[in-house]
Amino acid sequence: MNQRSCLVMIWHTFLSIFEIMYAHMRFMFFKKPIVTIFGGHKLPASMKTLKKEINEIAYQLVLCDLMIMTGGGSGVMHQAHQGSCRADSEMNKGPSCIGISVKGLDEPRGSVSCQDKLYMTTHTFAARKWILMRFSKVFFFFPGGFGTLDEFMEVMTLLKVQKLDKRKIVLYDKAYWQGFLKWSEQKMVKTGFSEKKEMDYFVLVDSVDEAVKELRECCSCK
Repeated sequence: MNQRSCLVMIWHTFLSIFEIMYAHMRFMFFKKPIVTIFGGHKLPASMKTLKKEINEIAYQLVLCDLMIMTGGGSGVMHQAHQGSCRADSEMNKGPSCIGISVKGLDEPRGSVSCQDKLYMTTHTFAARKWILMRFSKVFFFFPGGFGTLDEFMEVMTLLKVQKLDKRKIVLYDKAYWQGFLKWSEQKMVKTGFSEKKEMDYFVLVDSVDEAVKELRECCSCK
């Protein structure tokens, strides 16, 4: 590693620490439970129904007095912001959705105007992930690609090694996730690389009503 690369790495590390500290000071005083929503930044044309479901779930959660946190981009994240903004508008209150983006990603920032007051751009993926995972009471995963899978596996790992307090993981769309989960159980669990109890960290849901019910119970909302 040359001197320039070393200096860049040190600078990015400094920025990440600053951004994490800033987020901690900014978000630790929120009194409402936070639900982090993960999912793909692209929604295929075949998933038109999913767009409405994401929007409705975020809408219902904000009506339940919960905060929504996302990666701040397009696709699933944008639909979640739209749903939360719709609820905020009806209740005539401030933004209930937090967007945490990362610099340099080829993802358009969501165009929902009410998210602007609670929007943050980090310089590294490490800082972004830390913020998305540390303040939330529940992790909600919609269908997505390798990025979403990476986030899911990191949450699972942090729970396994007890670097996160026990929290619920909700996976939406049984048909999408079941193949991966079946492989995990047949390969990782049966061969002894993982324990059976780790499969209890998450729950599969397949409808807006199921998702909202599960999230409300996890967050002890009435």
